[in-house]
Amino acid sequence: MTCTNHYEFTAGYLFCGSGPGALGNDMATVEVAGSTASWRNLGGVDFDEGCCKDYTYLTGAPSLCADIATLAPEKLRKFWGPRAPDMTKWSPPCKGASKLLPAEMAATQKYQDMNQLMFHAAKLVLAAYPDRDNRPRLIVVENVPSFRTRCREVLGKTIRLLREAGYEVNVTTHDLGQEGGLAQSRERFTLSARDSRRCPVQVAMPPYQGLRGVGEVLAPLPWPDDPRAGRMHRLPG
Repeated sequence: MTCTNHYEFTAGYLFCGSGPGALGNDMATVEVAGSTASWRNLGGVDFDEGCCKDYTYLTGAPSLCADIATLAPEKLRKFWGPRAPDMTKWSPPCKGASKLLPAEMAATQKYQDMNQLMFHAAKLVLAAYPDRDNRPRLIVVENVPSFRTRCREVLGKTIRLLREAGYEVNVTTHDLGQEGGLAQSRERFTLSARDSRRCPVQVAMPPYQGLRGVGEVLAPLPWPDDPRAGRMHRLPG
């Protein structure tokens, strides 16, 4: 089939980290009914300067070192440009929501402030692009599954804010291991907020592939001390 049309969609990343998630998204392409589509990365925002350098090195896109809690909407708009990204993807800090952190510590002000960053991000994006015809068509947020319980209040007010702005919001928990055919179960929380006027197709999860056995992954690999795998692939003496 000859592809006659190509569509390029833009993406902006908040809490971008070092950029492997953005890189994976940027590499995604699709072909439907003779048309193709791909992503263009407008840049990522993170408060860690080292992560920002890694992000630019890994993705080739610009980075902005800034704290989401204090970043001015005008500065975000200047960074991403006057036209809003078609999609924004966020991965707010999960420490306060993680079950690895004792509940007493999670309740401290430090982690409660961390949990609020999701709500700050929602306010920031809506303030940076207040025009309903010029704002992200899709917002995707991922975190640990326990975000739904430990951060119920933050999640609730974020959903209300997005719905009041006209987005259709869906919250789900899914297993990346089963979707990716991996040898490890990896549950994640995902919130998607869709402007149904400008993004009429609902967000779909990848098809179920099931978990693989650990042996399926390890068996084809060279044994330790095999020179084909390099000098680091060895058993300590």
